[in-house]
Formats: sequence, C-alpha cells, structure tokens
Amino acid sequence: MAAVKSLVVFMGVLILLGLGLFGYGMMQQSGKLGRDDGDRAVFDRASLDEPEGTRISHMMSDGQGRVILGLTGGGRPDRVVVIDPADGRRLGTVAVHGSPSR
Repeated sequence: MAAVKSLVVFMGVLILLGLGLFGYGMMQQSGKLGRDDGDRAVFDRASLDEPEGTRISHMMSDGQGRVILGLTGGGRPDRVVVIDPADGRRLGTVAVHGSPSR
C-alpha cells in the first residue's frame, strides 16, 4: 500500500511540474501574439474593369486562396470571375450564356 501511495504522490508531482512547464512555455510565446511580422501580402486597390451597373451577385472562396465572384448586369451576360487576393489579379472569367427554353 505504501508503494501505491508513493506512486500517486510521484505522479501528482509530475502533473504539477508539467503544468508549470506548460505555463512557462505559454508565457514565453505570448510575446509573439499580435506582432505584425510583415509577411502578409498587401496590394493597392483592385479593379475588376467591369462596366457600370455591374453587381456582385455572390462571392466565395475556393479553399485554395482564390476568390470567386458571380457578376451580373452591366449590359453583359452573367459571368464568374476568379481573383487571386494575394495580388488582386484576375485569373480568369467564365461567361454564362443562357440557352433559350424549349
């Protein structure tokens, strides 16, 4: 029974030591929080060069860092535009032409 008690005390000390080391590590890393390392991509105003009256009908991300915009109006057919937000560059456009109903 004495062996079990000493084992429980030893494991309790290990838990307290581990929590202390965890707290120390958190305090050491907390100085890095909120610091701007300047590694974010920044670009100036991005222009889509779309005609006046164009509206963004929907916007989504493809999960790979690209933004997909659904555009309507502006005297042009509906279209989907893919943009790279890292530099504001248009990667491509897909025009959506409706076919007549039968």
